[in-house]
Amino acid sequence: MNIKNTFAAPALIIIVMSFLLASRLIDPSLLGMHENPYLSMIVLQFMVFALPAIFFTRLRGFKSGRYSDGSNGSLRLNFFTAEHILFMIYVFVMLVSGTMIIRFLTAIVMPQTQFAVSASEYTSIYPDDIGGSLYAVLTFGIIPAVTEEFLFRSVIVSEYERNGVFCAVVMSSLMFAMIHLNIALMPTYFYSGIVLAFTVFVTNSVLASVCVHILNNILSLFGEPFFQKITGRTQNMALFMFIMVAVLLLSAALAFGEAQRIYYNRGVMNLPSPKIVHRSKHKASFTEALFSPPFLMLFVFYIIISVSLN
Repeated sequence: MNIKNTFAAPALIIIVMSFLLASRLIDPSLLGMHENPYLSMIVLQFMVFALPAIFFTRLRGFKSGRYSDGSNGSLRLNFFTAEHILFMIYVFVMLVSGTMIIRFLTAIVMPQTQFAVSASEYTSIYPDDIGGSLYAVLTFGIIPAVTEEFLFRSVIVSEYERNGVFCAVVMSSLMFAMIHLNIALMPTYFYSGIVLAFTVFVTNSVLASVCVHILNNILSLFGEPFFQKITGRTQNMALFMFIMVAVLLLSAALAFGEAQRIYYNRGVMNLPSPKIVHRSKHKASFTEALFSPPFLMLFVFYIIISVSLN
């Protein structure tokens, strides 16, 4: 399908956002939420995120291999290698510490902001805590990471990559933040999108960002009571903030160092690197994507829905 990428990508997210809104407005009993809420959520996530993305890739002619093939993008569905694991660990720490800092600042500016729900609220449906916890990890940790990474870091990044790496990272991260339909948490999700896109470009594998995303989701599920406890104690905030900033700076330095080593090895092996748009075209490419009519429509749609729901 020969449609400009700056039109096609926002159109896809508008469709996904519409499906997501519809799922929230439908009577939960019609979705089987009362009988088996976990299974219903899993099916819903595949229908809202995965199916539109799969259909989109078929229309756009994406490839599943490593690198772009002419006008067709690469979904980067290949496995990461052992040399990427240390980098992924650093990036995970970078993601967690950075989101903690942003959430801390958000809690100060907007104290009524509701963050992630702890696993105890999900597992209360089942008498067996272990079984309920495992079901919660699958439903709210693994499945969202798989579907969201495929949509944003695989499909959307590939769409915008022809406009350059910077455009692909920023636009995919903006859309990732928007899809969560919460204006107060948009900085947190935008930062998460930046880090996860960084992971994809360094490892050249969406599966790497999936793993990092899963670990972050699991930590959010089971670590939420700890975060709420810390933020509830004013005397602990300054010390905790200082520790998180130090961890962020250290993990970022280590992650960029590992990224440099990985790119050096890639150059030695004569492997392709991500497309870099010439500096004179860089600003024009990003501006074209940011101010395209479909993306502006998506942004307005996002603001209306977020204000209505929150």
